[in-house]
Amino acid sequence: MQDSAITTLFFDFFGVVCSEVAPFWVSKYARSEEHARALYSIIKLADAGVISDEEMYARLSEETAEKPGKIEGDWHALASIDWEIVALLDLLSATRRIILLSNSPARFLTSLLLKNNLFKKFEHVLISAEMQLAKPDRAIYLKACELTQTKVHEVLVIDDQLANINAAESIGIRGILFKSAQELRAHQLLCFS
Repeated sequence: MQDSAITTLFFDFFGVVCSEVAPFWVSKYARSEEHARALYSIIKLADAGVISDEEMYARLSEETAEKPGKIEGDWHALASIDWEIVALLDLLSATRRIILLSNSPARFLTSLLLKNNLFKKFEHVLISAEMQLAKPDRAIYLKACELTQTKVHEVLVIDDQLANINAAESIGIRGILFKSAQELRAHQLLCFS
């Protein structure tokens, strides 16, 4: 039986709707664990809206000696949409509000959504860089609820990062740790089984 309190689904993008990008790119270019941490720290600044996409690519270029345009191209090449999840979004949207809530540099995620005609799949698209908050900060979930006029007990978060699920649950939002489209389809909170 469907839990009537859940009216809104907050979907993560990378690792759920689309393949991860940053971890694969970093693993290719990091010379050491310390260098990987330095690369991630630059990406996290862009995710939080502290620096622009352009500044992120420029700083990553300084760290790797790759041209900014090549880095951007690599990121786009690594992004692969999971069309089974997209079909599930269509199915779920018949009974639930579908919101995208994702950590990402704004221009990068926006371009992926446009290229793959995905904006229409979401009632709201909330990008961390534009919100100037990033998961797992609990404040991003509160702000997302405010922007979508949703109460925390009405929301279910679908994310591939346990830290993000834990942060959401710490303020009363239920969460599903995403592993696969098949597992998500069978989850009892979504009532497909």
